[in-house]
Amino acid sequence: MKELPYKILLVEDDPTVLDFLEICFSGELSIAGSIKEAWEKLKKNEPDLVILDRGLPDGDGIRLCEEIRRDPELHSLPVLMLTCKDGLEDKVLGLK
Repeated sequence: MKELPYKILLVEDDPTVLDFLEICFSGELSIAGSIKEAWEKLKKNEPDLVILDRGLPDGDGIRLCEEIRRDPELHSLPVLMLTCKDGLEDKVLGLK
């Protein structure tokens, strides 16, 4: 029996980064360019993984991650933060 591909939600607004990520990951990819669009897609079709940019046009991706963790249906969904911010404070904030 063939395994179904993973469903991945890429939350990224930079077309260059999106092109790269689409090449790197196999599976069913869904793309959102904002927190609002990502939340709508999360509620419609729960992915197996979210790859989440911190800097989005409508806010910080950490805000979306916090919303995911508070949601009873999504709280255990794996989230991979993608950011160019590499300061110690940024790393601690992302891990929280």
